[in-house]
Amino acid sequence: NRQRKWYIPYLDFQKALIHFNLNEYSLAEKYVDSAINNYAGELDMILGNCYLLKGKILDKNKMNIEAEEYYYKCIELDNFSHAMKESKILIDYNQRKRN
Repeated sequence: NRQRKWYIPYLDFQKALIHFNLNEYSLAEKYVDSAINNYAGELDMILGNCYLLKGKILDKNKMNIEAEEYYYKCIELDNFSHAMKESKILIDYNQRKRN
């Protein structure tokens, strides 16, 4: 049961990635929201990737400021992940675009 609690949000994250790569952003957002809201894993690497993906979905929907909120959530995990590094790059990109 514990493994199931961890695995289902991970599976939702994988589904979100598939839909994102198929440019099906509303379905991707549905699955990534589910993954974030039900996350039960001990390691926050997947959660960081969920925040990053949510930000990317919001960016694709022209919701750049909202996207940055998720990039910052990823960075706040402070886990030295690739998602954290990419979030910093995307924040910088969005801010340069606005200025």
